[in-house]
Amino acid sequence: MENTEKQIELYPGHWLYNAGVVGFLSVLNSTEEIDISNVCKNGLSEDSFNNLFNRQVEVSFTPQIAEKIPYWHWEYLSRTYRKYYGNIDSIVKSTFHSASNITNSVYKAQLKKKLIEKDKQYKKHNFFIRGKEIDFSGIYKWLDEEIWKNTFKRNPTLPIEDAISLSTGKLIDFENAIIFRRAIAFLFSTGCFYQNYYNPGWYGDGDKFLGFFNPKKLIKTEDLEKIDSGLKCDFCGSNHRNTQKIDLMMFANLFPSYGNFPNSFWNMNSNQTQDICSLCEFFLLHQHLGFIKTSDNSEIFINAPSFEIMFNLNLMLKETSVSNSLDKRDLLAITIIEAVARRNLIIGKWAEMNIEIISQKNGIVDFFSLSTSVVKLLGNRKIALQLKEIGEFSILNLLLNQKFNDLVELAYRILKISMKVSNEGDKNFINDYLFLSRNKYSKIAQRLVANKILKLYALIEEQFKTN
Repeated sequence: MENTEKQIELYPGHWLYNAGVVGFLSVLNSTEEIDISNVCKNGLSEDSFNNLFNRQVEVSFTPQIAEKIPYWHWEYLSRTYRKYYGNIDSIVKSTFHSASNITNSVYKAQLKKKLIEKDKQYKKHNFFIRGKEIDFSGIYKWLDEEIWKNTFKRNPTLPIEDAISLSTGKLIDFENAIIFRRAIAFLFSTGCFYQNYYNPGWYGDGDKFLGFFNPKKLIKTEDLEKIDSGLKCDFCGSNHRNTQKIDLMMFANLFPSYGNFPNSFWNMNSNQTQDICSLCEFFLLHQHLGFIKTSDNSEIFINAPSFEIMFNLNLMLKETSVSNSLDKRDLLAITIIEAVARRNLIIGKWAEMNIEIISQKNGIVDFFSLSTSVVKLLGNRKIALQLKEIGEFSILNLLLNQKFNDLVELAYRILKISMKVSNEGDKNFINDYLFLSRNKYSKIAQRLVANKILKLYALIEEQFKTN
């Protein structure tokens, strides 16, 4: 990444840095005047970057308090909150329903803290924005004494559904204030993504957050003496910005702590640790937005040598992973198929060799990839559309395992069954390979899917001949 003619050019690098850039691009993507495809190819102008912080959006924190705050600050916090918590309606419903199924008072109290903070006379979450106090004490006290207590006492006087409706109706007026305050604590508290990056003592002052994250403080230009020293960022190669050693403040799960754990470093030498410039550090603070949550509580990200390919694939991945709990290999394949079929994504030869899916869960990072020949097949739009048309994982997995001749044998076996009265063995065979009712509900449907499988095989053969 080099700063030339006030243009910030983006070059893919380490997978975590790439996730940070893609997370940043997801924030950019909600601004209509910015063309993400153009940014991926040509970089981002400094004017566009500064506009993220100079442009103001009005946020209603309470029915009485609405303030204009920078666009980036609100997008960054609201996207974080909605990704990891959801919205007020879903939080209230899940909390009350979960509490109704728990008898242990300790667990129930822990659940209640998702909605109500009693400490400091219900004022622990209070904060100031533009000098005005956002006061949660009244609504927290009402929720605790009038709603929660009457819903979960020995002889309840308030039905669960009524409690949910009343709570949601009140909290919705404070939803943006809750997002602002809790997202900051979620990101920067001990044990969280960027612990100690932002002072926990400032949580009660929203103006501190607005002032802490501004372009002049974030993107610090190096003085000429240090530029001449040859000290460079290990992520982007620039020597024009302030650099420092990377540590756990930029991602607590992976990076080391300087003061407490000398064995975090190779040969217990902190000089072996990578240097990062202020701009790359800023991008790294978006990596949690680059990763996508799946139904098995993993966080996944598709890494590739092109930001445009990464951005498009991860958009598709987000849509796919929400509704499916798939094997990571299948998930990567399905995402490529969807992106090629729906977005006309063209995967170049270099990308074919370097597309992988990164999975994080419980502090463990795993990597999954597909062979170059398989990615080449999935990147063929005709093949992608044919696989999408068939829609069967059994067929997809034959392709992923490169058992292409088995496609022909399977198609002929299905055709044969479709031409006769089926016995129990035939029915079992069909059910083992075909799961969609549209592919097996009749003999005609079976013949159609068999022909589609043969067409798929023909397209694969054509691809190999072309290569």
